[in-house]
Amino acid sequence: PPGAKQTSSSIVPSAAAPQLPLMTAATLELELGSVEETELLGAQLAEVVERGDVIFLSGELGAGKTSLSRGFLRRFFADPELEVPSPSYLICLSYADDGPDGSPAGATADDAGGAKAAVSGRTLRPRGRARLPGVRVLHLDPYRLPEGRVAGLVDLQSAFETSVCLVEWPQRLGPQLCTPHSPQRVEVRLGGIGPQAAGRAATVTAVGPRWAPMLAEWVAAGRVTVELPPLPPPALPSGDGEGGNGESGDGAGGGGGEAGGGQAAARVVPPVPEGAGRREMLVLGIESSCDDTGAAVVRGDGTVLAEAIASQVGVHEEWGGVVPKLAQQSHRAAIDGTVAEALRRAAVSPADLSAVAVTVGPGLALCLDVGVRKALSLCREHRIPLVRVHHMEAHALVTWLPSCHAHHAPRPHPPSASVPQAPPPPPLLSGLLPPFPFLTLLVSGGHNMLVLSRAVGDHTVLGSTLDDSIGEAFDKTARLLGIEAIPGGPPLERLAASGDPRAYALPRPLSRTRDEALRSNCDFSYAGLKSAVRMLLEPQQPPKKQRKQQRKQQQGQGQQQQPQPQQQQP
Repeated sequence: PPGAKQTSSSIVPSAAAPQLPLMTAATLELELGSVEETELLGAQLAEVVERGDVIFLSGELGAGKTSLSRGFLRRFFADPELEVPSPSYLICLSYADDGPDGSPAGATADDAGGAKAAVSGRTLRPRGRARLPGVRVLHLDPYRLPEGRVAGLVDLQSAFETSVCLVEWPQRLGPQLCTPHSPQRVEVRLGGIGPQAAGRAATVTAVGPRWAPMLAEWVAAGRVTVELPPLPPPALPSGDGEGGNGESGDGAGGGGGEAGGGQAAARVVPPVPEGAGRREMLVLGIESSCDDTGAAVVRGDGTVLAEAIASQVGVHEEWGGVVPKLAQQSHRAAIDGTVAEALRRAAVSPADLSAVAVTVGPGLALCLDVGVRKALSLCREHRIPLVRVHHMEAHALVTWLPSCHAHHAPRPHPPSASVPQAPPPPPLLSGLLPPFPFLTLLVSGGHNMLVLSRAVGDHTVLGSTLDDSIGEAFDKTARLLGIEAIPGGPPLERLAASGDPRAYALPRPLSRTRDEALRSNCDFSYAGLKSAVRMLLEPQQPPKKQRKQQRKQQQGQGQQQQPQPQQQQP
């Protein structure tokens, strides 16, 4: 950004902090041009925190809160390779090493013999030593909980005194845990969303005397004046559980435990193999984002060895759409059997798997939770990596499956000066169709977007729907026509195949708008087309009240026609 000095592309020891511009005198406003700069800000905060410090991280979904936390935790525990997942599904992740005397992290002289503070969720063990020996870091995200409910899972009053706390979505803590004056804290608000946490505007403010002098110094300098000295060498793994980069706890978001000093060292996850070895990898994929429970076993070259799906069509048809709570209950009932069936069809045991991939969003939170918990349990049991999959990116890259190559021949496109050409892909990715960069039209039940893909994890949404997605428009139109099937698109398409496309004049979306920006951009709109269909049908349909009565009568007749169970004679 203008006025900002060049920063390192990764969190490495540097002689000076990045020069980021000062925008206001009351707060410090920074421009973070990349995910590396976001992580670097977290690392700088980690260099100055003390026991009992609290950092609030605010911003919309995808604003970079977890990226900042990753930089903080890697620096605080001197572990540049530390895996830092989002705590969204487990509410609280606890990071701790062992104190210099072998006592669990977080124990103090006031803890009566080393009693640990009450925490919840999973405890992760970084390979490095904490900058503050024996101090635990809690990474919390109460987004999925009602306001104030996190107090029933985590002893925050104790944590605010004995640990370092990174809190995403702090507004969910509730007024009893968070007031304008307590706890003393530094607040970082991240603005903007997009791929790779790039292009963020960060606003840093302070509450209380602990952080106010330091923030005043940063504001006066126009940047965060924290230098990062070289990290100490990483600790070598040993047989007593130290430095094993392991984890403990039940992973269920409530009542988790902590590994003791005598726990056996966790198995070090092997690196991803190269060349032919990677093709022999076996990955279990789990999908539970909406109304179907899916599992598949995929080989490293993309070949789908087997899959299994548990449909919920019969569950939601009588409601005219997907009911999240019912969908969650169905996922819970089907997830174990679906995964077991996919493994059985592939003739693969869980111990043979190289990794487990699971959809983490976007989707229905209640449903995503079921798949994520199943994936976490398998990874924890068999000590294999967890791959978090973005639902929309998976749709965009599905054309890389070998089964798609058999039906679609490559169609090379000429280079364009406006679109930067991607670097040559690794050998395993050569021959994948289409090659980067490419343009994708993503069409699904809940999404409708035009995406420019430059690399894995590097995507730009050029246009999206302004109202309904095309899938929603299909389903709602089907219901207007009396089609009760879920989804309504397939039967509607079959009816349209035998219809007359010139029978009715329906508007073309956005073609009559006077807004030149809407006419020239890449956005979609289907609400007007759906409304036009409704207005076309209303004169030909009985009143809404009469339709409800007819539906009730049909349901009553269906119940009367059901055979009554025969009573056995004594």
